[in-house]
Amino acid sequence: RDDLDARLWAFKGESFVPHGPADSEPDGLIVLGLGEDCGQHQDLLVNLDLKVPVFANKFARVAEIVVEDPTIRAAARESFRFYR
Repeated sequence: RDDLDARLWAFKGESFVPHGPADSEPDGLIVLGLGEDCGQHQDLLVNLDLKVPVFANKFARVAEIVVEDPTIRAAARESFRFYR
């Protein structure tokens, strides 16, 4: 979470999207979280893990990043079957 937070802060100033950690009630639309509690956020989950979070069914939409790595592609296929 800290690495993603640092990257978002370092991104172009004119493209900044307010964000913050889930455990501090961020002011922005982007909430960075780890663990098994998604709080009150239920619109879009961008899952960066190889497994489906236990709270994924609470979200209206889920997005996952898939790259050419065979391990990541296999995990994404499993996740897709679950989401379906």
